[in-house]
Amino acid sequence: MQNFVVSGYGGEKAIACYRLENGAPVRVWAASGVESPSFLCADGEWIFAASEQSGKGAIVSFRRQADGLNKVDELPIQGGLLCHLSYLPQYNALYGACYETGHVVAVQVENGRFGRVLNDFVLDPQDGEVTRAHCCMPDPAGQRMLVANIALDRVYCYNIAADGQLTPNAACPYLQLPKGKGPRHIRFHPTLPVAYVMTEYSSEILVLSYQSHNGVLKLEACVSTLPKEFGGRSDGSALVLSADGSRLYAANRGADTIAVFEVDASGSLKKVQDAPCGGHWPRHIELSKDGAALLIANQGSNQVVLLAVCPQTGKLLEQTAKLPFPSPSYAQDLDE
Repeated sequence: MQNFVVSGYGGEKAIACYRLENGAPVRVWAASGVESPSFLCADGEWIFAASEQSGKGAIVSFRRQADGLNKVDELPIQGGLLCHLSYLPQYNALYGACYETGHVVAVQVENGRFGRVLNDFVLDPQDGEVTRAHCCMPDPAGQRMLVANIALDRVYCYNIAADGQLTPNAACPYLQLPKGKGPRHIRFHPTLPVAYVMTEYSSEILVLSYQSHNGVLKLEACVSTLPKEFGGRSDGSALVLSADGSRLYAANRGADTIAVFEVDASGSLKKVQDAPCGGHWPRHIELSKDGAALLIANQGSNQVVLLAVCPQTGKLLEQTAKLPFPSPSYAQDLDE
């Protein structure tokens, strides 16, 4: 890993790029022009940022340059607390989920500029019930989009049309989960017909079977991400899988641990480690592209921590770098 980007809630320049030099992070550039960029989505020369604000929000596009980011466009959205983005280059479309209002948005992108709004809807608003969208994750083929509703305990399934527009999947509009789970983050296995869902309220990984031909989802197992001896409050946050799908990592905010799981040939999970996150409140985790390090955005302790990954076992080893950063919420290895 050479360069990685970090964003968060604090400071004027809340997006910054760092390079590791002799194991120490050195800032390459910092960017402003977006308020509370809690989540980023990088694709080649483009970086898209979610501006997470109460009652409003925006998606912002930047073009990467050697010495920083050049802001290209900004599009206000109706939903509040935009907290997750996914970009599908085959459709030139960006997708977002809003925690505060349950909005899901899809927008066409052309050379970094936002075009037609493909979707702008609220997930099943019901009388007296709060609805909260927290993640929009495409399947590996780019045929469907899963959207987590943390308040209604549902995972919605949408078909993706030729122009990138989302339409409800008739065979499985949504999977209703047991009450009180709070599905927050979704990752697909790279080769198996399995999706993993991290829950915020119950701190579990839900193992879902996924039929790629029709989008039907089924709950197969629930696996705790917390250490057995932990008895306090903890909120599950994010998941990441190794490139070959053999290891899965899950972050626990409160327990302040990273749970490491072996993934067998069927997609079932076996926990092999509860590793300290190196700080407090790990909001987001990502593996470096070479799989040699786990990047952890410890929001509560104002730092990004890098832990080495054992190439044989996938277990987390020593801390290799620590970067002070105000309220980090996202970290990602960047393509060169």
